[in-house]
Amino acid sequence: MISVFLKKREVKGTVVIPSSKSDTQRAIAIASLADGKTTLKNVSFSDDVLSAMNVAKSLGAKVIRKHDKLIIKPNFKLKSKILDVGESGLATRMFLPVAALTGEDFTITGKGTLLNRDFKNLEEKLLPFGVKVKTNNGKLPLQVSGKLRGSSAVLDASDTSQLLTGLLIASPLLDKNNVLNVSNLVSRPYIDLTVDMMQKFGVTVENKDYRKFSIPSAKYKPAEIELEGDWSSAAYWFVAAAIAGEIEILGIRFLTKQPDKAFIGALLDAEIEMILSNEYFYIMKSEIKAFEFDASDNPDLFPILTVLAAAAEGRSRIKGLSRLKNKESDRAKAIVTEFSKCGVKLFADGDYLIIDGGLEDLKFCKFKTYDDHRMAMAATILSLVNPHGIEIDNPACVSKSYPQFFEHYASLVK
Repeated sequence: MISVFLKKREVKGTVVIPSSKSDTQRAIAIASLADGKTTLKNVSFSDDVLSAMNVAKSLGAKVIRKHDKLIIKPNFKLKSKILDVGESGLATRMFLPVAALTGEDFTITGKGTLLNRDFKNLEEKLLPFGVKVKTNNGKLPLQVSGKLRGSSAVLDASDTSQLLTGLLIASPLLDKNNVLNVSNLVSRPYIDLTVDMMQKFGVTVENKDYRKFSIPSAKYKPAEIELEGDWSSAAYWFVAAAIAGEIEILGIRFLTKQPDKAFIGALLDAEIEMILSNEYFYIMKSEIKAFEFDASDNPDLFPILTVLAAAAEGRSRIKGLSRLKNKESDRAKAIVTEFSKCGVKLFADGDYLIIDGGLEDLKFCKFKTYDDHRMAMAATILSLVNPHGIEIDNPACVSKSYPQFFEHYASLVK
């Protein structure tokens, strides 16, 4: 497996952030159900987006790629009995209820890190909705049968919001208005993202305190959508500038539904020097203060928040470790193990990650990514302040969400 060695560098320049894969995958799923042709603009073709495109094709859609545009012409039917979701957990849980609208049997397969992820709770969660799921001892492949229907059952969403996203997207295609009852919902802002995307296709969802969602029986209207830049990806360059230089960040919007914009709260708490507007962000090297941040609804931010905390003065606390178990890796364990190798002082304390900042003890390390794109990108940013360097294994895994990451890195380092 190819690795890369990176060491201390300064950064300066401009970076244009690629579009959000979370937005794009949702848009592709809804477009595959719409009543006509949809055009998506400013598409970044990460691995997860390519996987969503392949599933849409399996659901009868004609998917045409033109430069950074994606044209989707739906013809909803199960064209293939095998839905290959690649390494995308979102695609797995989102497209399952959508495909179950057909009432036909099908299998969901994947690859890589997704093969290690746990899906056994899908069996009990979907049964009240008329869908039978048989897992391989809790893992992929998933054998699915039955036709999706409405249900008065309460969906326990304490582990992920992704299945609720799939049920919400599928609900307008049911024969009558549907009500989804939900308990213990995590990652609520990601449901806001789903509801917002449904509205762009003409379907309005009534949300009662994230416990009851009322969805009309309706047809999705075709749409033309320009996708926003991805805040999850932008976070890496915010931190890179704060610890190692200055970067102008374009392509993202402050007025957004994307959950990971909450990252700005951590930066403000850490007293990072920034110029902010709706579509322009300038970040400068700063004397970073210790901070506290609740990442329970933003678990993807944990690796890069760890880097920010490592460069801070004092002890930082990040809440939400329990949300990291079933990601591309056991991300909680991976963060503590790999960052410790590099000399970062950190430990888990219940649901908190505690980081004692200070860069004086950084040392050379071989950083294992566990094929986790967010671990690889975080290690790259940490290398900017490590004079001894970091050897990062399988850096190519960044293609899952941000295939241009190392190209952008190369354009910024000095």
